[in-house]
Amino acid sequence: MPKSKHTATPVPAEHIVPDSASEMIQYVGVHDLTEEERAAVEEIAAKFHDKIRRKTRHDTNLTLHFKVHGVHKDECHGEEEEPEKRRKFSLHLKVVTPMHIFESEDSDFDIRKLTHEVFDHVLNQVEHKYHENQGVASRLLAPGQSRKTTGRLD
Repeated sequence: MPKSKHTATPVPAEHIVPDSASEMIQYVGVHDLTEEERAAVEEIAAKFHDKIRRKTRHDTNLTLHFKVHGVHKDECHGEEEEPEKRRKFSLHLKVVTPMHIFESEDSDFDIRKLTHEVFDHVLNQVEHKYHENQGVASRLLAPGQSRKTTGRLD
């Protein structure tokens, strides 16, 4: 029986970084990253996790799934004959809130730039979704009541 692409695999405990009791940042595929790359990613993820949490006003769970392409031959098989290749990274980010799920993915040769781009895209989605939801409140005003009578300055 062929193995399904959508099977859930357990994540080792060292790849889960609890941010609080109900929130977490989960890293998948970081074993292919260097210590410097891992530290940079964790710093950027923590910064953006705070931003996303402020925008959504909800507990958020992040999952960052890294893949490294162009890994050196000697790292994979112990052969040293293949010349060095540039490493390309791909990142799939999933942000889960109680109300919405936001996702973004991209690839780049610079892991810092890639992480910023993917988080910026998700943050843009969050801002768009929650800005869109703010308009719902104005449509729910009582008949004859305007925004000006509610004391809001716009």
